[in-house]
Amino acid sequence: MNPNATPTPLSTTSIDAQLRRAVCWYEDPALARKCVPVGPDVLTSIDVMGRSNDRRLIAPLVDMLNVDVGWNGAVEPALERLTSDHVESADRARAWREWLTAHAPMPTPPGYAEWKARLLALTSSVSTQPPYTQLLTDRLGAALPLLHWTQTQPNASRPLSTPRAVAGRAATWLDPNEVVYGVAIGGEARAYPQRIVAWHGAVNDVVGGQPVLLSYCLPCGGAAAFDRRTSSVTLEFGTSGLALQSRSLLLDRQTPRLWDALTGAAIGEPRAALASVPMFTTTWADWFARHPETTVLDVTTGVIRDYAPGAANRDVLDAPGPLYPVTPVDARLEPKTMVLGVSAGGQQRAYPVADVTAKRIIQERIGTQDVVIVCEGDGKAIGAYEATGSTFVRIIDSGVDLVLADSDGNRWAMRESALINERSRKTLPALDTRETYWFAWASAYPGTSIYGKP
Repeated sequence: MNPNATPTPLSTTSIDAQLRRAVCWYEDPALARKCVPVGPDVLTSIDVMGRSNDRRLIAPLVDMLNVDVGWNGAVEPALERLTSDHVESADRARAWREWLTAHAPMPTPPGYAEWKARLLALTSSVSTQPPYTQLLTDRLGAALPLLHWTQTQPNASRPLSTPRAVAGRAATWLDPNEVVYGVAIGGEARAYPQRIVAWHGAVNDVVGGQPVLLSYCLPCGGAAAFDRRTSSVTLEFGTSGLALQSRSLLLDRQTPRLWDALTGAAIGEPRAALASVPMFTTTWADWFARHPETTVLDVTTGVIRDYAPGAANRDVLDAPGPLYPVTPVDARLEPKTMVLGVSAGGQQRAYPVADVTAKRIIQERIGTQDVVIVCEGDGKAIGAYEATGSTFVRIIDSGVDLVLADSDGNRWAMRESALINERSRKTLPALDTRETYWFAWASAYPGTSIYGKP
């Protein structure tokens, strides 16, 4: 091929042929692994794509860079020709993914979803259930080019289903100050130690008779709880091995679809979202004091892991920024600032946890909703509630339950699901919240405001 020749745009048929040849597209995806080690036909296809002047091929080439089976030395020059750009980074695959997200939305060729599924099949030595060909479809829309493979297979983290729980008083292995995620439903309380759920990503459980998903987004640094029921089925969740803007994606075993572990939304289907379940991020000592009859996810899960505190998220804690590629991070806060994200009044607002801990009570308006943010103390539970009709003035130390006093002299007990007026039993419902890194909240909700900032 003459390197000085004028690029010739490829026809749709030619694009399809080059992409198929690049991943040895056979009807049996297992045969695609014959591409490894990479042969001359594959390298020729990469070169043709790089010289095509067709920007629809940028996303596929970035995907190939993420799945290095010996072709990256050819893929990088192809990307440089197509984009007339050059990235400088020790991690070129990450840098090109960040370039792609910064230039989104990016056009993609016909059949791109199935092609990307075939590409990821190259990484698997065994059949994965459900296969990528079921998860990656055109319904993912603009999110599809941004999906980043995290170098792990679906369900490799061994998500838990109906795991064993033990009485809190028997959990002598738990340190009083370690982080747990607490859920209380229908008179039943359960704690999920961070040291366990951080390894597994998803826990399918039943609390108080309600099917619950406790999701842990490792790169986000936080957890969330959801109702696993939809209008037609109770879902069981696993891990996909994919990330979107450095937020972990889960899969369900029934449909199957991809779900955002932080927001509970189905990717590419904005109207499909899991209902949130109120959850406290707090210490084991605080949760056990609140709920002496609580049960705890047992450390004997049937899976061999190093369940020492901090072992599962060590790489995340050590990383100076997001673990996986993201768009340029909103610079109003440092990327890994821990925030309480609140959805209320049709809007989202981020509260730096350090600010909430220092003030303990913050009352203001988000969109159309009066809200109050309450913190039990340093490292302990933070709750956010509707505040319609009440003005809260101080916290009363009252044994186990945190109690708020309003300007009319009423006392309100802080619970997971609501503030409860001790005299009238009136309730102010809990709001939808997440404790997570700032970059994760900002990428999920680009229009979010920040407490204390214009």
